[in-house]
Amino acid sequence: MAGKLKFPIVLACGIARFDALREQFAALVGTKGVQLSDAGHYFRFIKSRLEERGFTTRHTQVSFAARVDVRANELAAQVGAIRRELNAGQVHIIAHSMGGLDARRMIVDITGAAATVASLTTIGTPHWGSPVADAMLARGFESVVDKLQPFITLEGVHDLATEACRRFNERAEPVEAANAVHYAAWSGAQVRDQTFFPLLKSWDVTHAAEGDNDGLVSVKSQRWQPALHAPGVTKPVHQRSFPFPADHLNQIGWWMPPAAEFAFPTLARCRAWRARAQEIEAAVQQVYLGVADELEVMESFGRLR
Repeated sequence: MAGKLKFPIVLACGIARFDALREQFAALVGTKGVQLSDAGHYFRFIKSRLEERGFTTRHTQVSFAARVDVRANELAAQVGAIRRELNAGQVHIIAHSMGGLDARRMIVDITGAAATVASLTTIGTPHWGSPVADAMLARGFESVVDKLQPFITLEGVHDLATEACRRFNERAEPVEAANAVHYAAWSGAQVRDQTFFPLLKSWDVTHAAEGDNDGLVSVKSQRWQPALHAPGVTKPVHQRSFPFPADHLNQIGWWMPPAAEFAFPTLARCRAWRARAQEIEAAVQQVYLGVADELEVMESFGRLR
């Protein structure tokens, strides 16, 4: 079944995207008319799969780890460019991790931005912040940020602190309740021994503070809240859960073997890993297709502008 969304889908990435060098190379070869596959993209095979189904989809790219207000302004500029390119009145944003905070900040703080967004679907977003960010800042990470400032900005970690997110939620809620944007929040979790091994320490920190998590963000933080309130207004946040265990990278189509297996690769294991990776890729693609299908149904019934 081909998708028939009225508005295009915009994919917004999280902080410190691991494919940053790939994106620089993609921009370079793009000037020569060469387009890279999204096999190595942050959103692995997501755009191509959506487009196979007929959903017009665009990637975005914001600063690596800048403050949310900087990234929000960059996202707004790119949304504007996409709307002009496609002659689209609005867009549907699907945002992973900090990308969800970027999009929320854009909608709340940038004049006119809310009118350009039909829906925002967040996936694995730390709406209530991250104990990992709190721990990093408590252990002197701010001095690292300052020392690296001449070379790269990592100041975005401040906006992932739980207190920073609490303050933003408090001031943003009445604005978000009153606007016409449709909000949905997807959450995922994974058990420790199946979590991508570089995330094991952050899994421990998050689990100790907030319980079930995806290796970086707790389910509680990802789920945001059931409804947004303003005087005389109550608007639901449509909460969804991954239909299978998913760590923070699984949620964007990536999978790596657990640490216990990774240390002892064999040919048979490598084959099994590849099969498992393909299984995860397909399952995650179905989640994103499901999001698009749900938006299409809501558009058709006039529940989205």
